[in-house]
Amino acid sequence: MPLVTARRLRCVAALAVDRDYFSFAVPGGAQLSALMLVDATVSGGVSFFAIQAGPQLTVQSNGVGADALLGYGHCDNAMIGSDLLAASAIKFPGPLPAGTVSVGVQETGGPATYDLDFQISAVPEPGAAALMLAGRLGLAAVSRAKCRPS
Repeated sequence: MPLVTARRLRCVAALAVDRDYFSFAVPGGAQLSALMLVDATVSGGVSFFAIQAGPQLTVQSNGVGADALLGYGHCDNAMIGSDLLAASAIKFPGPLPAGTVSVGVQETGGPATYDLDFQISAVPEPGAAALMLAGRLGLAAVSRAKCRPS
């Protein structure tokens, strides 16, 4: 599955408790395969992140509406290089499909800076996996036939 694009976003929170919200669109024929924490400087402990389908994050700071979230979790400096989709409390069954996605990040105790890479990949064609499997099985059969003594 070839990589279509990766976009980097840098967020800077100068306050001890700060919330950042942003939305982005995954284009048709593509999927969000990873949300990588590329770099981070979290000075006050951890940052809370939440991911929701749609044009805005609707969960309230007291947790009301959390059932609408696709995933949530905490991140800190030790998670640099981690995929936040895979690290979320609600495990994703796979990549996020095309559509609008909203993300919220809240620092919990000090200024923070974080860089995120949105890794967008092409959605595999339905027949592509079956075709690859058939090709591998065919190669295995040919290889096996060649290895048999006459």
